[in-house]
Amino acid sequence: MLHVPAHFQTAVVHPLDSEMAVVKGLVTAGIFSHTFHASKKARRGYYIPIPEVYVPNLHPSQYIFVGLDGLSYCQNSITTIINKGQVLGPDELFQIKITKLIIPGDALEFEDSLWASDDEMPPGQKVYSNCHPGSLPPRRFHLYSETREQRQMPAFTELAKITTILRDKRPDIDFRKFRTLTGSVWYKVDYEILFTFSTELRAQSYFEGQPVSALIEYI
Repeated sequence: MLHVPAHFQTAVVHPLDSEMAVVKGLVTAGIFSHTFHASKKARRGYYIPIPEVYVPNLHPSQYIFVGLDGLSYCQNSITTIINKGQVLGPDELFQIKITKLIIPGDALEFEDSLWASDDEMPPGQKVYSNCHPGSLPPRRFHLYSETREQRQMPAFTELAKITTILRDKRPDIDFRKFRTLTGSVWYKVDYEILFTFSTELRAQSYFEGQPVSALIEYI
């Protein structure tokens, strides 16, 4: 019979979400340092620009570009990691999946920007920057609601650039390889960035479970 020490008998629980239990275990195992603290609300919102497949009447048409896969994308889409005021548990962990499309000879080094805003976003609304992609982060940005209403919001602050380095990878082996109708080769590169919010914000990118960027820490 399993013996449970008395001081743990009121704290033994069976996780309802086994996958989340595994992710939380990664934190306690040392991928990120672990410090227990009470749940709290996020003091800022955190965002990362990631192009999305273009959907007519949803994405702003002026931000369209065509990718190597022949699909149309919205260049200025912004993905929310957490919203200001969102309740965060101890060492809350978020995974953001990133996909890059490259051709042979492209540098196997990718930059992703982490942005923050002091503005609280209403639920169910989508954010797009309103400036040329080359001039990011924007001084202003648009907030689009489901009714396609748009209004200007305060500026983003760029907190950090997360540089993912895959120079030791072999594209034909480590990435997914495709050919266009004309026979040109291109590759799809998938990796993820893990964000944890504890006494500080930490971010690091991973490729097939291995860290491939420096650990970013922001207090």
